[in-house]
Amino acid sequence: MTLRSKVSRFGSRLDREVGNANRRWSNREGLIFVAEMRTKSRGTEIVHRGFGEASPLPGYSPDTIEECEACLNDIELFDASKLTLTTIEALVLSMPAVPAARFAVETALCDLLAQRLQQSVGGLFGQYATSARRCALLDPERPMRSAEAILARGITCAKLKVGTHWTEELVAIKRLRAEFPELGLRIDANASWTLPAAKKRLALLEGLGLEFVEQPVAPGVMYSLIESPVPIAADESLHSAAGREALEPLMREGGLHAIVLKPTVLGGFAACLKLQQWARMHKTVAIASHCYEGPVGTAAVAELALAMDSTMASGVDEHEVLASVSNVAVPQLAGRFIQLHHGGLGVVVEV
Repeated sequence: MTLRSKVSRFGSRLDREVGNANRRWSNREGLIFVAEMRTKSRGTEIVHRGFGEASPLPGYSPDTIEECEACLNDIELFDASKLTLTTIEALVLSMPAVPAARFAVETALCDLLAQRLQQSVGGLFGQYATSARRCALLDPERPMRSAEAILARGITCAKLKVGTHWTEELVAIKRLRAEFPELGLRIDANASWTLPAAKKRLALLEGLGLEFVEQPVAPGVMYSLIESPVPIAADESLHSAAGREALEPLMREGGLHAIVLKPTVLGGFAACLKLQQWARMHKTVAIASHCYEGPVGTAAVAELALAMDSTMASGVDEHEVLASVSNVAVPQLAGRFIQLHHGGLGVVVEV
């Protein structure tokens, strides 16, 4: 029997805005893609559903929700008897290069396959971790109070978004390191710093024990930070072939500490795992991270983090969008660590 699919849009005004140095979001919307398989047991029809999510982030993602919707509505699935990881990846690669839509289809079909095999989605891709450390986002308006709350949850790594008011941000970074030395700290400039400003600011951050500074400058000039006194990581540089090509010499010469992989932006599990292999060739750490998705997308990113089994904490945690768009729990985030979930993704939403 051919697998069936349906697409449903969701969205909500957020209880609190989220954002970075370049953009603020007060609303979040996305698409739920459902792959449906029907079987019979003792004459009774049973419906199995796999869920995926396409939630491109406006002004950050390379695709739009309209492009995703058109792509998902045009998808032609295969016969349920051919459901394997190989056929899933072949279908995803045959789709238009709309990364969030690819991620949604891949997730939904992997959810179905994992349900059938009674294993985790992340486990479909080979070696995987049974748990992984989490990195939480600090509230930039209340960083100290936020750090206390994160530590109280048993999480020992946090990220602070910067790029709007450097003087105040530097004060906050120094206070965080002084008052919460047990909290691993990353900062993320989202490519908002100019090259001269980045060199000055990285020098001021030397000796503070930061895990890394994420995407300090625009993708094309990352190599100019080859002698940074603070470890640096890449995010936006990975969003295009040109950006990845520009990173190659920096990685080859040991100047890049980590890459941050967001499947909503990069096109799903297989695409991110391929980039992780590329990073390993250069002894660069790869880290999975969310992109303010809803519960289906967040659960999928958590499964990616387990499949990647990174040596560093993954950027997967509760966030404002989860609380605002749905009351559906993400089972992978039930404890202080990202947890393995057997029997599929474990997230069911109404469509």
